[in-house]
Amino acid sequence: MSYFEEINSGIFPHHYPSYSIMMLIQTIWLYIKQKEWQDCLEYWYALLVQEDNNLNIELGEKGREILAAGVFFEGRKTTENHTKL
Repeated sequence: MSYFEEINSGIFPHHYPSYSIMMLIQTIWLYIKQKEWQDCLEYWYALLVQEDNNLNIELGEKGREILAAGVFFEGRKTTENHTKL
């Protein structure tokens, strides 16, 4: 097993929930045939484009972290021997 020393980690804005929801809407949009759903998705997408930062702020740091669509990790491989507890 390799061990890493963490240098930096977290979430980038493109990992935030609002961006994830926009990506999901874009993905399913092509498959939705019913006009009511198309209109609904169009409304939500436009709202997220306009107000995405407000959603992310409202979720707070912990909410953004929990709902993040990904993370980044920067580390350095260690050569130390680690024993299992």
